[in-house]
Amino acid sequence: MAKLLRRSLSTLWTVLGLAVLLSAVTAADGVPTYRFIGAWGSPCQLYDPGQPGCVDPDDDGPLQVGDGQFGLALGIAVEPAGTVLIVDSANHRVQRFTSEGQFMGQISSKGAGDGQFNQPTDVAMAPDGTIYVTDSGANRVQHFAPAGGFLGAFGGPGSASGHFNDPRGIATFAFGETITVFVADRLNNRVQRFTGEGTFVASWDGTGGVSTIPFNRPDGLAVDASGNLYVADSFNHRVVRLSPEGVPLAILGGLGSEPGRFDTPVGVSVDHNTGSVYVVEDLGNRVQKLTPAGSPIAIWGRGGTGDGEFNSPYDVAISQGIVLVTDAGNRRVQRFAPPSRSYLPLLIKVRS
Repeated sequence: MAKLLRRSLSTLWTVLGLAVLLSAVTAADGVPTYRFIGAWGSPCQLYDPGQPGCVDPDDDGPLQVGDGQFGLALGIAVEPAGTVLIVDSANHRVQRFTSEGQFMGQISSKGAGDGQFNQPTDVAMAPDGTIYVTDSGANRVQHFAPAGGFLGAFGGPGSASGHFNDPRGIATFAFGETITVFVADRLNNRVQRFTGEGTFVASWDGTGGVSTIPFNRPDGLAVDASGNLYVADSFNHRVVRLSPEGVPLAILGGLGSEPGRFDTPVGVSVDHNTGSVYVVEDLGNRVQKLTPAGSPIAIWGRGGTGDGEFNSPYDVAISQGIVLVTDAGNRRVQRFAPPSRSYLPLLIKVRS
C-alpha cells in the first residue's frame, strides 16, 4: 500500500498558493489598454435658440441651466488640488469640476470684453496658480487668478510676432522663478513663447535639429519635467519634442494606425513622474501612452458613443494615475484607469 501511495504522489498535481500575474485586458495587437471607469457631461448649447439639451441640474437650486454640461469639451488641465478645468468652447466658458466630475463653478461667458470668451480652446495652469486660456475666436490669450478673476490678455489677430491666427494649445513652465507660456499658433503654423505677463520671446516653425519639415497645424502642447516642449503637429501626424529654446530633439509617430503612429494627433500630455507621453488622435479616435522615445505602452479607444469610445477626442490630462480625456463630439469627459491585473492559479507538479 505504501509503495502504491508513493507512485500516486509521483504524478500528483497540486494547486499551490502561487499565481501568475497577467494583464487583464489587451488590445488586439497585444498592447495593454486602459479601463473605462466613468464619465460626466451631456450635450447643451446655451447660446442656440431654445438652449437645446440644456437642463437645470438641481431644479432652481444654486446651480444654473447648463452647469456641468458641454457644447464642445476641448482643453483640459488639472489643478494642484486635483480639481479639473475643462474648456467648454461652444458655450464660451471654462468649467471647474472635482476629479470625479462634480460641477464646482465656471469662468467667463460669451463676449469680447475682458474676461469674456469667443470659442476658447485650451487651458493651462502656471505653477503660481495663474490660469491661461487660449481665446481662439478673439485670437488672444487671457489669464486669470486661481479663483477666476481677470488679470490680463495678450495677442491679437495677425501674423506678426506676438499675434495669433487661431491659437490652440497652451502650456506653461517655470524656469527658476520665471514663468514661460507656450502657445500653438495653429493657422500661422508656429509655436510662440511668451513671458508669464505676455511679452513675446520667440517663435518656432518646427524645423531644425532632427526635423526638416515645418509644422502643419500645430495643436496641443505639453511640457515635461525638464522644460522640453511636446507639440501635437496634427496635419503632419506626429508629435515633435522641442528643447526649451525651440530646437527639435525627437519626432514621435507618423501617419498610420499601427501602435506608435497617429491619425491627426491633437492633444498631448506628459506625466512628470514617469515621463510617459499621452497622445489623443482626433481622426484615430483613440489614446496612446508612449515612452519619451515613442514606443507604445498602452492604446485604447475606438469610434463610437459607448463607454470607452470616442467621437473626435481632443485633449488628455493625468490626475493621480487616472487619465482624463475630453470626448469632444460626445460632449463629455471620460475617466480611465491603468490596466487591471488578475491572478490565475499555477499548477505545480510535485514528486515524492
